Amino acid sequence: MKGIIVLNKTDLSLDNQAYSIKASFENLGHFIEILRNDLTLARITNNIVGLGFSADFCIFLDKDIELARMLEKAGIRVFNRAEAIEICDDKMFTYIQLASKGISIPDTCSLPIVYRDPYATMNDYESILKECGRPFVLKENNSSLGMGVFLIKSYNDFISRLEINRGRYLAQRFISESSGKDLRIIVIGGKAVAWMKRENYLGDFRSGIATGGKGEEYSPQKEYIRIAEKCAKLLKLDYCGVDLLFGSNGPVLAEVNSNALTQTMEKITGVPVTEIYARYILSVLNK
Repeated sequence: MKGIIVLNKTDLSLDNQAYSIKASFENLGHFIEILRNDLTLARITNNIVGLGFSADFCIFLDKDIELARMLEKAGIRVFNRAEAIEICDDKMFTYIQLASKGISIPDTCSLPIVYRDPYATMNDYESILKECGRPFVLKENNSSLGMGVFLIKSYNDFISRLEINRGRYLAQRFISESSGKDLRIIVIGGKAVAWMKRENYLGDFRSGIATGGKGEEYSPQKEYIRIAEKCAKLLKLDYCGVDLLFGSNGPVLAEVNSNALTQTMEKITGVPVTEIYARYILSVLNK
């Protein structure tokens, strides 16, 4: 089997992940090439999607949905599929897809698209307080690595955050009992294979490794595993990291990451996540 791994042309944050996956495949006897998402990979010429490479499959470590769809159109099996990546890339889209599916989601408001000033008003702020309470969490829909996620305590804080980057945002109830800590579960092929608790001891309400959180061994209740696996199956993900908050009544969904990093998870747990992922991909292709 010959495969490719697609990375973003300027973002280097997933390079180590790509090299780890490449090594896992090559240890299993399969060649894999790492490529960047540039114009040479795929384009429509003479009304046909043409590829600048040959491969049996693609591991897509980017969020370039259009490119992922072109690869699929050309007959390449993409892991994860373009639709699943698209859903996970937009946090509000993720919550919409999983609402009413037996998964606890914090009370959430989607801030409306606005074409002219004012971008937000005191009335908007007060409406959010009625739904989500104070403080509340403000998230940029397409944020990653904990960036674009803020704990809002005042109207001035709310407005200033929105004016920095006028993207799409959602407001969400703050799960205070899980402040600074969560549970990351890696799911491959619908089965949880590794998990760790992440906790920030620096006072930040965000628990991700990129924002100062530390990974720790942890034995979660079975309900947390069940919810993580359910999220992955509902979103049709081959591979993902499901982040769950420790709610007073059990697991509460924070987000689902289609390109969850493996290095810290493997170090903390000793589970060879990239090797398990490689074996899963080969099993799917062999079917």
